[in-house]
Amino acid sequence: MTANIGLIMAISLLCMPAVIKRKDYLLKSVLMLLATGIIVAGGFFGRITLPFSLLLLVIFVIFIWENVKTALDAIKNGGEQEEKKKDKPSRNEVLINLIKFVVGAIGIVVGARLLVDNGSLLAAYVGVSERVIGVTLVAVGTSLPELVTTVTAVMKKQSSLSLGNILGANILDLTLILPLSALVSGQALPVTLAAAKIDLPVCLLVGLIAVVPALIASKFKRYQGVALIAVYICYVGVTCFIVK
Repeated sequence: MTANIGLIMAISLLCMPAVIKRKDYLLKSVLMLLATGIIVAGGFFGRITLPFSLLLLVIFVIFIWENVKTALDAIKNGGEQEEKKKDKPSRNEVLINLIKFVVGAIGIVVGARLLVDNGSLLAAYVGVSERVIGVTLVAVGTSLPELVTTVTAVMKKQSSLSLGNILGANILDLTLILPLSALVSGQALPVTLAAAKIDLPVCLLVGLIAVVPALIASKFKRYQGVALIAVYICYVGVTCFIVK
């Protein structure tokens, strides 16, 4: 989440600040911050226990419900407007776009895996610690789908696509991946001292910087991007040169 918001969202905001409808982002923002807060609380106990995991899964269910409801409303309203404007795209056009989407998604996944796996091997070969690898190569590598989406959205001037994608990806990571890992393993997920004292608080900090001012002003501003990338650079610097 720190790389997603502190780096990827920062790039989006620096390139293209956006005016938003508060109602479109309010619930997602609250869910993301709530999930982050739960994980930060788990860090104080040194582990993500079963009750914490169940709370995160509840947030995931609420997130999915809200998305399905929003999508159904958009389809209904969009369908009525589409009938007034023009004919629907042909079946061939839909098929071609679907193929492009699948190929693009596969390319992003394969590229991210190559970057993470080979970059981690090279870093380990030259003696870089696993923690540094985790917060740099692995974090950025797993954020490549968001980075590609952000760059594309900036080029097409679709800021809402980029911002919504980043918020949604963070919520899924926090409320589905972590609790499922705990449930599958059958035990609490341990949280290291460094993660509890640095990683998780910074994660919460960038989340607050990203969404609170935007919800108040109904717009994402460029200064948020500056603040986010400044926090991210400081975080990486502390991780690489101070924290062992």
